[in-house]
Amino acid sequence: MEVGNGPGYLGLEWLKNTQGTSLTGLDISDDMVVLARENAREYGLGDRVHYVQSSGSKMPFKDCTFDAVFTNGSLHEWAEPRATFDEIWRVLRIDGKCLISDLRRDMPALLRWFMWLNVRPKEMRSGL
Repeated sequence: MEVGNGPGYLGLEWLKNTQGTSLTGLDISDDMVVLARENAREYGLGDRVHYVQSSGSKMPFKDCTFDAVFTNGSLHEWAEPRATFDEIWRVLRIDGKCLISDLRRDMPALLRWFMWLNVRPKEMRSGL
């Protein structure tokens, strides 16, 4: 499962390079869920991915559902980080893997400007 999937590119890249796998993406933004679904169709992976609109602090999944949970670049956006971590542990199977990466909030202004110019799609710029 991917928490904060945004437009879905990271999960879709993983999915296209694996066999016998599926992906569930969760994002609080309806717009990002719609965009991720469109991107999954463009990748030809629409039948292997399911996107859900919900908050990470209130995941609509049963306990011990996922073998792995990952997130990239969304931690700094979580309104309730502790509750989201609790939910990740709840939905993760015993011996499951959790991978989390994010940028620092105190990023140098020049780097932030460079990223803002280069981020695609442009709809993601507001998150910087």
